[in-house]
Amino acid sequence: MPYQTPSHRREPARRLATRLAAAHSVVLTTHMNPDADGVGSAVALLAWLRGRGAEGWFVPPTPFPERYRFLLPEEEWHLPAKTARAARACSAADLIVVVDAGDRRRLGRVKPMVEGRPTVVIDHHTAPTRPIPGDRLVDTGACATAELVYDILLAAGARGIPAIDNALYAAIADDTGSFAYSNVTPGTHLIASELVQRGVDVAGIHRRLFESMELRRLELLRECLGELRAEDGLSWITVPDQAYRDLKATGDDLEGLVNYPRALKGVEVAMLFRTTNEGATKVSFRSNGSIDVDGIARSFGGGGHAKAAGALVRRPLDEVRADVVDAARALVRE
Repeated sequence: MPYQTPSHRREPARRLATRLAAAHSVVLTTHMNPDADGVGSAVALLAWLRGRGAEGWFVPPTPFPERYRFLLPEEEWHLPAKTARAARACSAADLIVVVDAGDRRRLGRVKPMVEGRPTVVIDHHTAPTRPIPGDRLVDTGACATAELVYDILLAAGARGIPAIDNALYAAIADDTGSFAYSNVTPGTHLIASELVQRGVDVAGIHRRLFESMELRRLELLRECLGELRAEDGLSWITVPDQAYRDLKATGDDLEGLVNYPRALKGVEVAMLFRTTNEGATKVSFRSNGSIDVDGIARSFGGGGHAKAAGALVRRPLDEVRADVVDAARALVRE
């Protein structure tokens, strides 16, 4: 049985496909510290647009994650946000496309570069506190933003392009934990099946996403595990700031660390705490059960999904950790 776009998404998918196809100069962006879904969704759309003859660039708010660079067909497609070229591209674009982010706060340094420009938003997160204005295709029922991009490209008749297929498959595989999370639906598997039939390198992508890391990441993990704490239904891990700096670690090295406290038997809510370069505290939340961590993340100015969310709090880590753990403890006890 072939995949079919859900009925409630067909009209917006067709509308955005038409609007994107009419654009001559497009800038794609995503949230700060982009994951495979943000990168893969942007690259897939960019490959299609450039294949149609449009000018297009990917301008993420923070540096391009090295672990996802294999998805980028041409290095020149990426413009670092700090550069004059990126500013000029945003100013000249007749359309800005934001993928995997719906809240203006998540756009970081790109926000002032794209404000006031004609914008399309494609996202699968819960309703944002400060929504990005523009034409939208948003569905929290999608396993990944890449699923919504698949709908748009399906409506546009674009299929069988390796750069697109690899980017979409990587995005979906990563955002579903290699098809293991509760956000997986029958439609998820149908999309994956169609991408595999077109020749996606399943083993190669899996290895790059889940089985390829720098030695410093394991060294950082060793330090982090010494900071693991657990109690009834609750566990958290703290990234030691000194070790992070001494190892010259990057945001890529933190990917998946929150899954260690999450994997403990009996844990309902897992969290990871770290200090950012600016001195704020970044918190990642994961839920194994019925507790909605999007709610607790929102109470600290963040958000995300019911099972996975995050928050950036501009206070010292020790203070934030104490408050967040107390709030999570109350939820678990309820």
